[in-house]
Amino acid sequence: MPSDSQEFKNYIDIGSCDRENYFLDFFKEEDYPTWFENFKQESIGSKMIIIHFFLSEYMGWRLSKNSLQPIPFEELYGVKTLSVVITNLDYLLQFHERWFHHDSSLFKGLDLAFDDIEESILTTIENEDGIRTEIEFFDGSKIQFLDEDDSYKSFFVHEADYLELKSDVEQIVSLFKPNQSPK
Repeated sequence: MPSDSQEFKNYIDIGSCDRENYFLDFFKEEDYPTWFENFKQESIGSKMIIIHFFLSEYMGWRLSKNSLQPIPFEELYGVKTLSVVITNLDYLLQFHERWFHHDSSLFKGLDLAFDDIEESILTTIENEDGIRTEIEFFDGSKIQFLDEDDSYKSFFVHEADYLELKSDVEQIVSLFKPNQSPK
């Protein structure tokens, strides 16, 4: 479908990271400032997965029940992180509910960050340099790349929602700032 079609929607790539907990950067309490500096540099999608993971660990979602886990959480992530999560729990849960399926790491936007995404691709079009310019999926949907970045294993958010999401993530990042008093 042409990009000027009324059915065409613009999405922005917000990045992603692996959803398995052993791929996340864990830290000791004394390494918190270093962790925070690295956290600030992550893509929006990666930050969202990390926030999801903290909520999952604190809420006990990995135990298939909603049972708060403050003591194990504090043992793994320290007093500062626990304080941020407890103090801002309602805000973090509202953020999670807006962008993820309930008690899940599945992103509600355009989620192409899954292992077998290649099996969903019907055809691709490449430019003379071998860079994909378009991907068509078996369901008939297409992605057209507007730049030279043809990475697609990522989260994408509708263009109209991007600025609000970016602002929300920046607010959450500021909550984790070392020596920041929780709200």
